[in-house]
Amino acid sequence: MTESEAVHYRPAPFHGAIAQLGERLHGMQEVGGSIPPGSTIPFFRAFVLGGLAALLLSACGGPATTAPPTTGSENAIVSAADLQTLAQRRVLFAHQSVGFDILDGVRALAAANGVSVPIVEGRQPAENATGIFHFRVGHNEDPQGKIADYVKTVEAGGTQGVDVAILKFCYIDFTPDTDGKALAERYLSTLQTLQAQHPATVFVAVTAPLTVVQTGPKAWMKRLMGRSPAGLAENARRGEFNELVRQRVPANRLFDLAHIEAHGATPEALDPALTVDGGHLNDRGKQLAAAGFVRFVAGAERPQT
Repeated sequence: MTESEAVHYRPAPFHGAIAQLGERLHGMQEVGGSIPPGSTIPFFRAFVLGGLAALLLSACGGPATTAPPTTGSENAIVSAADLQTLAQRRVLFAHQSVGFDILDGVRALAAANGVSVPIVEGRQPAENATGIFHFRVGHNEDPQGKIADYVKTVEAGGTQGVDVAILKFCYIDFTPDTDGKALAERYLSTLQTLQAQHPATVFVAVTAPLTVVQTGPKAWMKRLMGRSPAGLAENARRGEFNELVRQRVPANRLFDLAHIEAHGATPEALDPALTVDGGHLNDRGKQLAAAGFVRFVAGAERPQT
């Protein structure tokens, strides 16, 4: 580089950001020895340094996601035969929130395939009627209450003549303080008891739906300050629940909704490409979840009686 070129040379923005960060860090280190013990300045220094790191990360585009890109219609295709089989079955579906997303997806898939799949809201399926009968179970943020409401509905005759019965929790039922393993134990114990009491119905377990995990500069700032990015702790509790459910329930009795939502991400979190708000599903997410639901219910073996 000539002297003239050196005068007019300007570093690329990325390298300039690194240089500025290094210079400011170096300056902080130089004055560090003059800071009296007990001063609040070290905390402020860490905060400023975290901000600089976050800005640098933002300039670099942020951390990469572990989820593969959403492409085409993989796993979303269902056959008309699967939809016809579902339409001829009696399915009781207890849910909240994301359950409606799944049902929206079923309607869309049925319409696209020219198949009529009856979807009726109610706890007591009409005699000889087929299709999906669904109801809002309990209240969100109270998974124990949902289990109790589900048992009450079944004991009141809700599964009379029903082929498949499904109880799904919502992502909002899990907080950072939820004991995922204890909840899974209660959930599985309940399904086992109901299966023994009603052998003509297949009682299906469902993994807990997920949310996205916060990424980008704000997430890094939280980590630098010793806090968890939004969604991380909650998904960990859902993961505890899902892990135990997967260990205990055979594949032909488990609808793995979390696996569908994660779309390959490790650790499991809702694929941002499948959601409208970080928890509920967009049209693509509804299609994927509904396709899995249809194939699972259509392939569910009737219990031996």
